[in-house]
Amino acid sequence: MTNIRYKYLPQMQEYDFAGQDFVLYSMFTQKKLFSSDCINTDRFGFRYSKYKNENISVETELYSNDKVNILIGGSTVFGVGSTNDDNTISSYLSESTGEKWINIGIRAGNSFQEYITLLKILNKFKNIGNIVFMSGINDIYLSFLESDSNSIDDTIFGGKDLKSFLDQYNISRYSLKRKIVVRLISFFKRMEVKDIIHLKSISEMVRFKRNVDQGKLPSIQSKEKNYFKDIFDRNFLLYSSLNKSLVDTKVTFCLQPFFNWIGKKINQKEQEIFNYLENIQKNENIVIMNKIDNNLYEATIKELNLLSEKYNYTYYDLNKEDFGNEDKFTFVDRVHMTDEGNQISANA
Repeated sequence: MTNIRYKYLPQMQEYDFAGQDFVLYSMFTQKKLFSSDCINTDRFGFRYSKYKNENISVETELYSNDKVNILIGGSTVFGVGSTNDDNTISSYLSESTGEKWINIGIRAGNSFQEYITLLKILNKFKNIGNIVFMSGINDIYLSFLESDSNSIDDTIFGGKDLKSFLDQYNISRYSLKRKIVVRLISFFKRMEVKDIIHLKSISEMVRFKRNVDQGKLPSIQSKEKNYFKDIFDRNFLLYSSLNKSLVDTKVTFCLQPFFNWIGKKINQKEQEIFNYLENIQKNENIVIMNKIDNNLYEATIKELNLLSEKYNYTYYDLNKEDFGNEDKFTFVDRVHMTDEGNQISANA
């Protein structure tokens, strides 16, 4: 099947194949020192923004006395869909305000990873005017995924792959003889190798029983249908606390735009792209995207309004902005935007 996205949006090939690098605490960032006509990142993996005739980033502004503003979020903030660095939301903000806006977008990051990323760099800037979190959809999407998350640990994209890698790494440290014996025992006991390979003796392995059958535990999502509400509650606590503690800095949360929520009549190109994506994506993704409908939007806004009152903290809903009708091509998929969509968001 021809990739219709590449016909209308040739830059998407760059986004599809640009990799990520591991970093401490926040777990990953965009590929460091990535360079192309479309995407360019600094040595920390943060994308460059355009400010007047300069290319600015976390790296260029570290320890500078200049006033900077920080835009942080997921792949929408990073600028997936934009034709180049000059057409991301942070670049448009730099143009419209005449001030420096740093892009701290983390592709496939949840809100806690975003916050941790901010904490890592917060004291490196001497004069921060605004910190804007533009986020929300990743947390809602992740709340529908089946995972081993619990009341403490958030779900992350790629979490199962990371867990599998770490399990295999732990197993690889043992001798081949031990691994063979453990695999036999685990087969007959119907347990995973990782559950018993650390035990000292074969007799301990044979006798071992788990206190709780983790495989039968319901996920946090099935126990708490409103799981993501806890995430928003925590985030509003963090945002409002940061806003109070940083006297000369305004900290703002903006609920990012999502195609199902903005009330836009779909453009022909958007329709073709959405149809293509639905044909190639996993059923799970389609099901989740359909669940993020207007009913969920209304429930989300209701919850955010309650949290706004609870923490005396104002937020902004970018879904109320006018992204045009069928005459405007503003979304490259249901989450990410074209250059025009980015500009609308920046001008909100």
